[in-house]
Amino acid sequence: MSDDATTVEFQVQRIKPVEHQLDGFRVTRRPGGKLGIDLPAYRGADGAWRPAVVLPPELHEPIGRAILDEIGRV
Repeated sequence: MSDDATTVEFQVQRIKPVEHQLDGFRVTRRPGGKLGIDLPAYRGADGAWRPAVVLPPELHEPIGRAILDEIGRV
C-alpha cells in the first residue's frame, strides 16, 4: 500500500454477520472538481479494465461515502 492509502472496513449482514475486505478502491477527481470512488479493477487479457467486484448501488454508495469520509480525516 502507498503512504496515502486508507483502509475502510464494512460489514454486510445476512442471517449471520459476514465480513468482507475489498482493497483497491481508487479516489479520482471528476469533471467539476468532485471526488469519485472507482471500484477495484483489473486489466483483462485484451487490455481493457474490468471490475474486480460488482456491487449493487445500495452497497456501492454507502461504501463510497465511508471512503470519502475517511480520507477527509487524513
